[in-house]
Amino acid sequence: MRLNRSKIMDTHKLLRIISKWSNTPETKILSGACDVEDIGDGYVNNVWRIRSRENPDMSVVVKHAEPYLKFLGSDTPLTVDRINMEFCALSKFDELHPGCVPKPLVLDDENNLVIMEDLRDYKTMRKALVAGEFHMGAVKKIAETMAILHRKTHRKCVSEVQFEELLNRFQNDEMLSLLDRYLFTYPLLPYHKANQYSDEVKAQLPRIHGDQILQENASKIRARHIAMKQCLVHGDFHTEAVMVKNDSIKGANEVGSREGNMLKLWFETY
Repeated sequence: MRLNRSKIMDTHKLLRIISKWSNTPETKILSGACDVEDIGDGYVNNVWRIRSRENPDMSVVVKHAEPYLKFLGSDTPLTVDRINMEFCALSKFDELHPGCVPKPLVLDDENNLVIMEDLRDYKTMRKALVAGEFHMGAVKKIAETMAILHRKTHRKCVSEVQFEELLNRFQNDEMLSLLDRYLFTYPLLPYHKANQYSDEVKAQLPRIHGDQILQENASKIRARHIAMKQCLVHGDFHTEAVMVKNDSIKGANEVGSREGNMLKLWFETY
């Protein structure tokens, strides 16, 4: 894995870099004047919407990896290979179940970025639920998508050679380790520097850290999270990792939502 100390991406540099990828129908807008909108409020990567000034209905999304963890800054190095993994994951999901993710358009490995379909008419499932919007059709689509991906990648449904190929390609140790630390380890350590607490939660910390049953259960879940390798899954699945438009859904964790892994995939329990 490479640790690339690239400079922070600014708007002018971004537009200059992506203009060279304007040779497809989906990305031809990049050859003209474009506006850049920062839509990334997640923890790991930068995300921008690139919109044509001539035709504002035409846009793409660019996701860019800096060589560190975004929400902790440059003192927390993180290899930029994750952007290659994301592009491969998007491509694989789209191959297995077309349309279930934003369509991947370009991988610029040299500049640590991917260009993909813009889901501008979608919103995160979390925002929809908070707004009181609930579409049973979308829930059924999620279940259907999970079932299809499970069937097409489960070790009992593919050959040993196919399974080994998937396992080797999506052995995302770095992001698995990141989630292990920030979901299963640090939150259970008293007053770890990576933790931030509201006053309400802070008052409950002695009970949380002293609850032996909670600690044991968390340890069991952590062990399964790390050890189980059964099928290809979304490694950070939650309501901000699902984009919805009425009954239509697309698995994501990037466009205008919490990134951090967006489609960072690996083999995991299900």
